[in-house]
Amino acid sequence: MVAGQTARGKSDRRVSNRIGIAADVRWCRRAKLDSKVKFDGFDMLPVLRGDKKSPRTEMFWQRRGDQAARVGNWKWISSAKGTGLYNLTSDLGEERDVSKDHPEVAAKLKARFEAWRKEMDASEPRGPFRDY
Repeated sequence: MVAGQTARGKSDRRVSNRIGIAADVRWCRRAKLDSKVKFDGFDMLPVLRGDKKSPRTEMFWQRRGDQAARVGNWKWISSAKGTGLYNLTSDLGEERDVSKDHPEVAAKLKARFEAWRKEMDASEPRGPFRDY
């Protein structure tokens, strides 16, 4: 909830993450984002108010050796523990790896992750945040 902007007690199940809140923080502080910097986020407030639909249909993240991509109801994960593909519509707990049943979906999500990673690597500032 954002005081005075969204309804108290309202929840929203659309895809977002805490890393992608730079645009929201900017709005709250009335600051401008540097147009030369690629921010992997968007201003969620109009979405939470119901003024517009979320532009996010994909989400990617990497932490140390772990990598993941979420596209629609699919989630691809690669980590030291293994690699897997999960259909979150029927397996929200990510207990059944279906990558052998859907190799084309796993390949698509891995390729989308690689494209995102390439875009983020080419963006600044990354310096101290690279390979965190």
